[in-house]
Amino acid sequence: MKKLVSGLVIGAALIASPMAFAGHHEGDEAKYSTAKSTIDVLMADDAALAILKDEIPDVVNNDQIAMAAGMTLHDIQMYAPDMLTDEKLATIDTKLAEIE
Repeated sequence: MKKLVSGLVIGAALIASPMAFAGHHEGDEAKYSTAKSTIDVLMADDAALAILKDEIPDVVNNDQIAMAAGMTLHDIQMYAPDMLTDEKLATIDTKLAEIE
């Protein structure tokens, strides 16, 4: 019975895996994102910094931002949930995706 269940699980995974990657092509990933790019990396890029200054000026201009330099915006979302809403991060991601 265990072999049958294991076989079904592995088979389902093999069938599903090509579908999971069907829409992904090498190079489709944005250069920067609020989930993967650290704040120091975003602030070092003039275009990304301009987006952050436009979208979340109170966060970027905060004296304590240097303490979060190695974190992502998603990482610090819990500390400023009113400023870093899911919608705001999605907006920033959309704009960051335009940077080449």
